[in-house]
Parts: sequence; structure tokens; C-alpha cells
Amino acid sequence: ARRLFDQLVTYLGESQPLHLLPEPEVLPFERLAVDSHTSNQRLTALAALSSYSARAGAGPPMVVTSIAAVLRKTLPPVVVAPLADPVDGLNSRTLRSGQRIPRLDDLLVRWVELGYRHEPVVETPGVFSLRGGILDVYPTQADLPYRIELWDDEIDTIRRFDPFTQRSVGSADVVTMIPASEQLPDLVDRARVEQLIAAMDFANCHQDFKDRMEEELGALFSGPDMETLHFYNGVLNQHSLLDHIPASTIMVMDRMEQVDQEAQDQEEKFYRMRYSREQRGELPRNFPAPYHPWHEISPRLQSHPGGQVLVQSWLTDDVDPIFRSATPYYGRLEQFTADVRRDLKDGKSIVVVSQHNRRLAEVLEESEVGVSAAESLEEPPEPGRVYLIHGALSEGWVIDSQNGQSQLTLLTDAELFGTV
Repeated sequence: ARRLFDQLVTYLGESQPLHLLPEPEVLPFERLAVDSHTSNQRLTALAALSSYSARAGAGPPMVVTSIAAVLRKTLPPVVVAPLADPVDGLNSRTLRSGQRIPRLDDLLVRWVELGYRHEPVVETPGVFSLRGGILDVYPTQADLPYRIELWDDEIDTIRRFDPFTQRSVGSADVVTMIPASEQLPDLVDRARVEQLIAAMDFANCHQDFKDRMEEELGALFSGPDMETLHFYNGVLNQHSLLDHIPASTIMVMDRMEQVDQEAQDQEEKFYRMRYSREQRGELPRNFPAPYHPWHEISPRLQSHPGGQVLVQSWLTDDVDPIFRSATPYYGRLEQFTADVRRDLKDGKSIVVVSQHNRRLAEVLEESEVGVSAAESLEEPPEPGRVYLIHGALSEGWVIDSQNGQSQLTLLTDAELFGTV
């Protein structure tokens, strides 16, 4: 999923609404903190899906994820991106210049419930600070933190600032907040959580482990340890990625048979982890799993109302009905120019992404082949033309039509010179 995401960023550009929903690197039932960058990526992707509305006019987001990330339990959509989250009539998730904040303390309490931490200086996502009439906050999904200057109870100005120098870098009209943590004890169904806790059987646990868990569970709603809160993901969360996906979403399933096999393999690994920890007395029986079983997720994937597109990946050696590997030349530029002349004569399109555009333009012009040099390709390439794009890709490919004839060839420095 990460490799495919990186490829898409290269093709589409970083300005597009493209998101990666990664699975945490921490295994289920481990008492380790999830990397903050991974957590922020997950929350940003979920918020992009939950907040999307075709009526808003913005383009839909594209989210790339793995089956392990799909299985993981997560927050409900209404918590990730609610339509309204009022605090005395003010939406605590969206602040604008000129708005009034009648009770600032209530707003900050709401941010704490969303997982934000109150610290003296704002330097990392998920943190806010208050100094007099200046409120700094670093939203989870933002590239830079925001400085909100208050005049009495009214927002006077909003500026973005550099977290290292603390200097303003530009003004803004609005600040949008999403949760800063995927485990939010203050916003769950407390009665449901208490039922799950009551059902846990500690008979097989070591006394020190039992004491530790009972202490952590007792502090779950008062002062939880944020570093180990990931351990209780199954206790606190019950929703999945599929709950965040709009009904009109098109699902592109890459190698569905392998997805199915991987999901079953994941479940087998999770079962062995649970069994091993129960045998060692390090996990109570009936402890809620942090993931959904595949037999619940699979039917929802297959019956998704937006439809599915089943594809094979260009990242493997699997036979693909659309893409095939480009011809490698490895410095044989005479053969390259000969093939270009032949393909142009047949009305095909050729795109070359290279760090050596000037040299390639000279080689092609010496062979009486005209080229079009550009920084990007905004429109579909026209038949019978060669496009030189400055950049770098790991590999090229050829698109074939249904009759087996190539329609578009993309070459990179990997094929031309043997290097990237």
C-alpha cells in the first residue's frame, strides 16, 4: 500500500487529495505506543472520507490502504468529522476570524476530549497552548500550526506559523480540527465499555499483570496513560474504515484473491498472539480484539453500493491485462530512437520521464524526431507525439488496448540508462 501510494503521489502530485491509511506498526495485544506520524496519517485519511460531500464542490479523496488497516477497529464517523460539534453554539471543530468564543475553557476541554494535549509550546501536531489572549494549536492534519489571537471573546486574527522559529508565515481565515488520537475514552459509550470490562476473565493472569490492568482500566475515563492506550483499542472502538466510506465511493480492489488470503493469514497470526499471551498469563480471556473478523468485513466489501473495480497490480510480476513492462534500453539510445520513430509512424504516444531531458532532446532531434518538453502532463498525450517530462519514476510501462496493440508508452531513466 505504501509503494502504491508513493507511485500515485508521483503521478498525481502532492496537491491532490490523496491519502494513505496505514496499519499501525505495533502488533495487536502489544503495550507499545503507535508512531505519531502513522496515527496522524490514519486520522487524516478517515477525516477526508467522513467529511467529503459531493455538494461541497471539492473533488473526492483517494485513500490507499491495506487489508490489515481495513480490519482495525477505529472511531465512528461522527467523532472524526461531525457536521456540528457545538460548544455554547460554537462549532469546536471549525474556528473562523470574527467568531466569538463565549466560554474558552469549554472549548479547550473539548479539544482535550479529542486527544489534544496542553503544552507550553506548540511544536508538533496534536498540541495546543494558551498564553494570555493567544491560542496556538497544531491540528492533526495540518502542515503548520495556527496562532489565534483573541480580542476579549472574539477571534481577531488567525495566522499560520513556523513551529521551529515560532514566527508567522501567513494569514488564514479558518482553522479546522480533527481528533488527535484514535482512542478517545471521553467520547465512547461508557456503558458498553463497562460491559466489556466486566466480561473479562482474569483467572489465568499473573497477579502483577492483573493488578496493572485493573489499575489502567480504572483510570480509563479519568487519567489514562496515552502511551499505552493503543492496547485498549478493541475496548474503546467498534467501527471500521467501511463506516467512513460514502455510499457513492468506488472501491478499487488490487488482487482480490491475495487480499482474501492475506486477511485470513492476519487472523491466524492474531489468534496465535492472543493464545500465546493468554497462556503466559499476560492477557485475560474475553479481552476485546482491536480488529474486526474477516467474515464480517468481507461481505461488506462485496456488497458495497458504490461498486468495485478489480485490478491486478503493476507493482508485481503478475500478468496484467492493461499494463506491461516497458522495453529496457540500458544506454542503447540508437535502438531507442529507432523504436520511437517506428511507434510514432504507427500513431502511438510516448512519454519520457527523465532527469536528462536536455540530452534526450538532442538525441531525438539528431534523429529528426520532434519532442514536446514540459514540467508536467496536464492533458492526455496525443497520438504520434513524444513528450519529455522532467522528473523521476522507479519504472515505466506500456498500456495495451484489447487487441494487444500498445497505445501509450512511458519510459524512465531506469529503462533508458539502467539507473533511477
